[in-house]
Formats: sequence, structure tokens, C-alpha cells
Amino acid sequence: MPAFGPGAVVLLLAQALVAAGVYAVATRHGSRYPRVGAVIVFLVGAAVLFTVPTLAVATGLLVLEAAAVALCYLFVRSRGGRGRPAA
Repeated sequence: MPAFGPGAVVLLLAQALVAAGVYAVATRHGSRYPRVGAVIVFLVGAAVLFTVPTLAVATGLLVLEAAAVALCYLFVRSRGGRGRPAA
């Protein structure tokens, strides 16, 4: 059964915060399409939220997603802050 209920709204708001973070980082590092990246992160997270069996699993996946976004940010920072490879 999908994870519907009051907790789902909270997780969607948290997902929106993660997407906003992705947008901010992508904009700061000169990504060509930061809005597209943020929308994709939000939609994938929302799809996972409504397909997993419980809110506990959805919460765990949200935490893993936030950690993955943070690791990607650290990777970009370690490359010298370049959003795109030099031509």
C-alpha cells in the first residue's frame, strides 16, 4: 500500500527542500539547467514516496537522497567548483 497520510505531506515538503538545495547548488556552480535538475530530484523523490510500502521506508530513502545530494555537492567542490568540464 502506498504511503499516504499526514506524514506524506511532511515528506513532500522535505523533498521540496532537497530539490531547492539542488537548485541552489546547481545555480551556484553554473549548471546549464538547474531547474530541470531540481524538478527531476523532486519528481523521483515523490514517486518513491508514493510507491514504498511505509512512511518509515520513505523517510529512510529521503535521508539517503539528502546524503547523496550532499556527496555530489562535495564532489563538485573538490573539483574546484566547476559545474561543467572545460571545453
